[in-house]
Amino acid sequence: MLKHDEMIENVHRRIAQYEEEKKMKHSKFNKIISAIKPKSDSVKNKEDDFTESVSGTETVGSSNRIVRTVSSIAAAAVLVTGIGTTGFLLHKNKPQHSAMSKDEVSLIQVTEETEATRATEADPDMISPFCDFNKIYFSISELNKQYYDYSSDTYDKIAKYLNAFKWGKGIGINAEEVPDIDTYTGKGYAIGWKKGDKYFNVYVLEDGKAYYVEKQCVIREFSFDYPIIESSVFDIDYKTFDKYIQDIFSKDVPYTDEKLSPRDIKELSEGEFLRAELSSEKDNHPEIITPKTEQSQRALQDFLGYDFVYLLSKEKAIPSDDDKSVYTIERYFKSSETSTRRETYYIQSNGVVSFYPYELVGDDALPTDCRQFCIDINEFETKLKDILDGKYDEKYRENSSDKTEKETTAQKPEKVQPATVNEVPEEPQDNPPEVNEPSGETEANADSPEKDLVRAFYAFMHDGSYGEYNSSVYENGKWVDYKDEANIVFHNAEKISDDRVLGTIADEEDAISKGREILIKLIGQEKIDYHEREYIEYKGTQHKLTWDEPPYKAEYYEEYDIWYFSTVLRHGKTDVGINLGPGPDQKPRYLYIRGCDGKVLAAYVYC
Repeated sequence: MLKHDEMIENVHRRIAQYEEEKKMKHSKFNKIISAIKPKSDSVKNKEDDFTESVSGTETVGSSNRIVRTVSSIAAAAVLVTGIGTTGFLLHKNKPQHSAMSKDEVSLIQVTEETEATRATEADPDMISPFCDFNKIYFSISELNKQYYDYSSDTYDKIAKYLNAFKWGKGIGINAEEVPDIDTYTGKGYAIGWKKGDKYFNVYVLEDGKAYYVEKQCVIREFSFDYPIIESSVFDIDYKTFDKYIQDIFSKDVPYTDEKLSPRDIKELSEGEFLRAELSSEKDNHPEIITPKTEQSQRALQDFLGYDFVYLLSKEKAIPSDDDKSVYTIERYFKSSETSTRRETYYIQSNGVVSFYPYELVGDDALPTDCRQFCIDINEFETKLKDILDGKYDEKYRENSSDKTEKETTAQKPEKVQPATVNEVPEEPQDNPPEVNEPSGETEANADSPEKDLVRAFYAFMHDGSYGEYNSSVYENGKWVDYKDEANIVFHNAEKISDDRVLGTIADEEDAISKGREILIKLIGQEKIDYHEREYIEYKGTQHKLTWDEPPYKAEYYEEYDIWYFSTVLRHGKTDVGINLGPGPDQKPRYLYIRGCDGKVLAAYVYC
């Protein structure tokens, strides 16, 4: 009978033999094992790959043939030499009964580590039937457990695994057949992401089912509903999924930097950047900041669109003695074919940044979040001053060229897993939007004195700029280039359906009254009511609001015979002492109204 040391030596000799031959078959070892172990099901993972159920313990998968063969040889050697019988495999619950050597135990541990590594080193070109998780911001959580925000590196590994996992082919089902996750008490995972006004989930449950759900936000008067518009079910190997996800979770290294993580940046930068606007707050009246040169305007757009978010840090306790709003930034991204995401950042003098993202779908603004960040206000203002002084003109021009070159580089084809019967794969990346010139005769053509008046007054109000940084508008399914914002506000006034000649403006009160009526036509009564509200609901109770200013103001500029009517971004306090800043729907909106006849010449109105 072989001694234990001789047995181990034989095992190692067989390893070398296997590496030379590369043709060793598994069948004869399977026969030896199957003769002495309880029957168990084998689960195919891929061609020539299987998993082995180890004496009633958890599944141990292996795609490494060397390790798998060594484990079988060791088991057979133990059987032949009489060192062990049914204890030839490691039993997790009774380790003291194991007849395996330290080397053999290490082999099984290596097997598990190899499998976990393989799960996160998937083919980078493979994507899931739902979407390419490498390219989107998503979240994953364990059902009925406390949510934990894992690091960006961990999410990168999870994304690769979700793309490579064998989801199989889905079958379409009715919304009523999707389990109610709110009342579900079992084990599982919830994976979620959004695109425009649509919300997507994959619920992976311990019964071996994965439910794909697509919901769409619907406005219900004063609330929002999210009905299921598409759903399907997949048969999956839950034990394998759970094993690998837990292995990735266990290796998570928390992100401890105060600055936003790469994952946070990815969330704030999803979609195609369209434009941005920066305004400063002076006496509670926003003034748009416009650089004097075209290159500086492009530099400011690139800074606001791409670099600004890297200055942000996580929320922290900051004294509120000096919390006056000093800047407002609005960033616009194309988030889907039918919607635009508007991100609004209210920057206070103490460095607190209030963040309000909205999805703009048609005339509706759908709130999606509300949170706070921090920023070094001195760093921000230094960067802003350098941009306005032209110090970054060349830098951003080079970056823009590099970005354009990268965007035009051909993409290699992707390997897409089989789709469900409901066709739910990620839509391909859109081509750059087609930009069209305005066509057709308008009420006032390019030589119109009214248009010249509007452009002159716009330049007067914006330090000589015509707003070249904001030149395109999404209309009727395509982008239309109006060259600059002065033309856009003139064009917006032409779209007023009813008669826009309101009659001679008598005074400020008359201008406010008539301007308010135009706003109702353009944005709707509901948004006006929100802007003018005198009560707020807090913890189920209504509280009276006291504002520091009226909701509108009007100023007359005699040289141009124009009344400048605008909304006011107000601050207020409730009857229980709660301070309120400008709400997410309090936007800087304005009209140019001619004094002699009350004609609306221009409109700056964003929902």
